[in-house]
Amino acid sequence: MGDRPFRTRAAEIVRQFVGDDSPGVAVLVAREGQVLLEEGYGLADVKGRVPVTPGTRFIIGSVTKQFTCLAVMMLQQEGRLDYDDPVGLHLPELPAWKDEVTLRHLMTHTAGVPEYLTEEFWEEARERDFDQEAVLARIRQFESLEFSPGEAWQYSNSGYVILGAVVEKVSGVDFATFLRRRIFQPLGMKDTLVGTAAQRYPGQAVGYRMLEEGGFEEAPYHRAVVGWADGNIISTVRDLYICDRALREAVLLPPEVLQQAFRPVRPEDPSFSRYGFGWFIGELRGVRVLQHAGGTLGYVARFCRFPDQDAVIVLLSNADGIDLEELAGALAEELLRDQMQPLKLLTSVPEEWLREKAGTYVPVRPRRERQIDVVYDEEKHRLFVPGRCLSLRADVELRPLSRDHFRLDGHSERYVTFLRQGDEITGARLVAGGRVANFRRIE
Repeated sequence: MGDRPFRTRAAEIVRQFVGDDSPGVAVLVAREGQVLLEEGYGLADVKGRVPVTPGTRFIIGSVTKQFTCLAVMMLQQEGRLDYDDPVGLHLPELPAWKDEVTLRHLMTHTAGVPEYLTEEFWEEARERDFDQEAVLARIRQFESLEFSPGEAWQYSNSGYVILGAVVEKVSGVDFATFLRRRIFQPLGMKDTLVGTAAQRYPGQAVGYRMLEEGGFEEAPYHRAVVGWADGNIISTVRDLYICDRALREAVLLPPEVLQQAFRPVRPEDPSFSRYGFGWFIGELRGVRVLQHAGGTLGYVARFCRFPDQDAVIVLLSNADGIDLEELAGALAEELLRDQMQPLKLLTSVPEEWLREKAGTYVPVRPRRERQIDVVYDEEKHRLFVPGRCLSLRADVELRPLSRDHFRLDGHSERYVTFLRQGDEITGARLVAGGRVANFRRIE
């Protein structure tokens, strides 16, 4: 693949998502050690007309989780903790479940610790300033778990706040200092830091919310937006590429230790998300991808690594509402088209195959996922999901791969498998980039 043709096509793709006068996105795409695209699009500060550049800083949200796990892994390698330590060994002030939950459970989202980051929390955070101790105090109020540790998978920011506190307790320094001394400085990630206050750091983009009716507004900015060890790193696409190179070359940890981060928990169970230590492990039409997304008020991020092709896509944006999953998918298709398996969609399906799927599907864990409505469009002989169900701006068609297996239309790799008992459709499973959401049918 020539550099110029890819750069030109990739720029055309990005400009379908970002305008010159709107909040923007920084993009870095590389393959086999060669940077093919490193560019900023749109504005880091709309009022001040400051453009986004590859050096613009953004809050990366949950992309932070890989660094939190790296810190735990480094401490494990030094013999200062063990993945299977009960968390109570390090934080005895936690509730009774501290003796059941291990660090490994927290790292892989299999602990069952309830989510602190609720709508109620966000409302409260607008009125008062939370610090880490206040968040931990909130977590200590959870007297019971949502499920027995290891029994199920459920994404939990609470678990990563706890992990950050463990890193501090074991290392004897605060989380920001540990990451600066042990990861950022050794790797030369000079523009990366851990946010520790409700301030915008030099070179940091202003965050914006995209409005449903069109346009955008500046997003609120307070301590909860910056976050804690679940999502408080501020970085650039250039620095995250340095991280990609360091992971590939095993700079911080031996290869056999690093590989544990990329092994999915319970890989044989299709109802479990394929999550390692801070990474989702998925596929893009046969191409293995290690990835994580991040988001907070005004900022979204996506870090995708394709280890078998030595390729990487890093996207950081100050436009809360831009579909980085779709943008990353479009760029991946352009970058790795020669490696991807062709789509084998059915061109003709019986009407019965579509009608039987129409209905309402509710999440097995209702507080964590949105309801999905599947609609049969008789006129166009197709199934679609209304955009409101997936936080998208438009309806998404379900394209059949077999009677019960469908692909959501678009560039991102999202699939729905309908589950049945005999002739009856009883549920559905949504798989996207290694993340699995399970639903039961109610009508």
